[in-house]
Amino acid sequence: MAKQIPDWLDGGSADDEPGPGATVDKRRLGHVLGLTPYAIGEMINRGMPVLHRGDKHTPWQFEVGRVMAWMVQDAVRAMNEDSDSARYREAKTRKMQAEWERLDEMNKVTRRELVTIDEAVTVMREHSTIVRKHLGAVPAAITKALAALDPDDRRNASIVETVIDDCINGAMVAISEENGVENAEAA
Repeated sequence: MAKQIPDWLDGGSADDEPGPGATVDKRRLGHVLGLTPYAIGEMINRGMPVLHRGDKHTPWQFEVGRVMAWMVQDAVRAMNEDSDSARYREAKTRKMQAEWERLDEMNKVTRRELVTIDEAVTVMREHSTIVRKHLGAVPAAITKALAALDPDDRRNASIVETVIDDCINGAMVAISEENGVENAEAA
């Protein structure tokens, strides 16, 4: 046999909703009006009528009709431009708008500093083409330079090494000059 849960414990059912003159506790008020305990506490702080304030041992008591009337008056007060809460909300809205504008401006500045992927790819392709062109010419330059040497110098390893270094350094200087690097020095 299933255990019966009393209505006062589970918040009741839709069949026994209290009318406007009914007295309910905090939990039941939340159930009837669809409010959270936090919202009820905030409303009490703003002046919602309480029939009886509770403590650890005594439940809070509210008259549903008076609470509903107060909620309507509170909503009207909130819409009134002269109320403190409306001025607070307006100031908060202005502050949020100013913060958004500040962040938007910072984002625009950051975007101007950033390079798009397409721009980076284009620059890399251009530089790769320059590097390929000059480094691809190194073997031909080495062959030409070695051919210009007399046969005895071609057998001397230090002279061949110097010729190869000169060809590679020449290619590196040409790459630097074509890429716009100033004061490029050969290694």
